[in-house]
Amino acid sequence: MNDQIESVPMSAAEPVSTAPGVQPPADIYETRDSIVMLIDIAGASEDGLNITLHDRQLVLSARVQMSSPEGYTLLYAEHQDGNYERVFALPEDVDGERTSAVLKDGVLRLTLPKAAQAALKKIPVKTA
Repeated sequence: MNDQIESVPMSAAEPVSTAPGVQPPADIYETRDSIVMLIDIAGASEDGLNITLHDRQLVLSARVQMSSPEGYTLLYAEHQDGNYERVFALPEDVDGERTSAVLKDGVLRLTLPKAAQAALKKIPVKTA
């Protein structure tokens, strides 16, 4: 793939929450047909997750509120409430219409299929 995916800093927009912003870690893989992104967003739910793709920018945001399971008392915590925020600049050959997202066990799996490449067509030349 000629273009690389790159992480883009979030804009300096006014925050909508006092919770800290967290940039979730991501692993990005390429196959022949797609780009696969694995993003750690522990504590995020489907309802609190927002993913948009516009003008080759993939924007991910999620609101996370940690809670103790019923009947348990929290003794120690390293996880905290916060907002996951991450922006990626995508290459031109990504087909946004067929992109899929699956959230399982705190990991978001985004599959971004590559756009079909037009086959090279030889144009015959005739003499006049």
